[in-house]
Amino acid sequence: MDYNAANEFLKTRLSLPTELSSKGISENLTAAIRAHCFFSARVAEARVLEELRSVSDQYSAGKLGFAEGRKVLAKWLDAHAIGDPKSARMSNIASSMRLDLILRQNAAMAAAVGRYQVSRDPDIEERWPCWRYIAGHNPRGEHKALDGKVIRKDDPFWHSHYPPWDFNCNCDVEDSDEKPDPTPQHDDHAPASGFQFDPAHAFEKVDPLSIKDPDLRDKAIRSWEERMENFVTEPTPGDIAKGVGRKQFVTRGVYFDGEKPFPADINYKKLKPVFNAMKTGEDDFAKLIAEKGASMDREFIGIWDEEGSPFWVGMGPKGMGLANFPEIKSGCTLIHNHPKGSCFSGQDVMDFIRMDMKKIVAATWIQDDAGNMKLKKFTLTNTGKGDKLLLRSDVRRLYDEALLRKKNEFEAWKEVLNGTCYEIRYD
Repeated sequence: MDYNAANEFLKTRLSLPTELSSKGISENLTAAIRAHCFFSARVAEARVLEELRSVSDQYSAGKLGFAEGRKVLAKWLDAHAIGDPKSARMSNIASSMRLDLILRQNAAMAAAVGRYQVSRDPDIEERWPCWRYIAGHNPRGEHKALDGKVIRKDDPFWHSHYPPWDFNCNCDVEDSDEKPDPTPQHDDHAPASGFQFDPAHAFEKVDPLSIKDPDLRDKAIRSWEERMENFVTEPTPGDIAKGVGRKQFVTRGVYFDGEKPFPADINYKKLKPVFNAMKTGEDDFAKLIAEKGASMDREFIGIWDEEGSPFWVGMGPKGMGLANFPEIKSGCTLIHNHPKGSCFSGQDVMDFIRMDMKKIVAATWIQDDAGNMKLKKFTLTNTGKGDKLLLRSDVRRLYDEALLRKKNEFEAWKEVLNGTCYEIRYD
């Protein structure tokens, strides 16, 4: 697994200028939305926010020291006559106290996301199912009271108490396999400061429609489309055929329904040829998405239901993950492309087994020895014969061991999977 969540958290957040105060932000933006945004109270100028973000992200990524980052920001704000360098008030954007908070808090949040991703890896969590709370330097009373407590990682307690869970919180957690303590009595509401941050939100779907302030909501949706092309919308009749009312986090996706026209929205234009190819069969679909995906550096995904009928087709950034697709039911077939020609990732195989799919295909568009471009496919099938690999940790361990003996990923997967009820081939 690539542990890059901290960098992705920094890179993909939406810059959201706002005139709202800290209290107004907490009232209008859910904690989940805030986890996907970069903002600062009463910073409504986009250029100011972008400078704050640029320096903050560099510090969070270890590319800039703390003192240097604060100096760069103070100099830029002074040059543009923004704030009062002589005022120490927290409400003054140019004050050392405010700049310190911006740098430290965002770095702590990014570090928390990275630490959370590693600790919640299924293999690691199986070995160390708990976190031990470590109080930071000069902690608040309620933070100090948790020092040394061992609590299971899947305990809802952590949704409101994973560090940092208030401004300037410098507490930490460490993996533990000790017997967990009883869950401490706690209040899930935000502290008096209004700060709320759960690193789990960085891995979840987001819904800008939940923003209460209409101007901020419209700004967020426009910015999300421009920046990421990934946002949640309430399904419309042209978008969806089944599961009406669900919200989906995909770049673009369309359910199949003979009674519904293909969406007229220009944002779906690139998806229409793929939609049509899916109706003509799996082979035509695989060839088209392999070719288009390689040229566009995008992933296309088609899902056929357990009866073999087209169910859903979508497109998104590379590696967007099965968690961003509609509900995948047992017995389905999923065909997607790998723009760089790679074999199944570990996550592909884990999701295939966990979701009990019938078949998954990774289509690639590669150049042969004669210089011609051609379709090649990795196919993983549930044959229904042989033994199942029950533990995901076993699959991962066996694959890692096989990879040390084999020349490439495909040969390693063959050693692990073939002979079980799963069969992998390359053709």
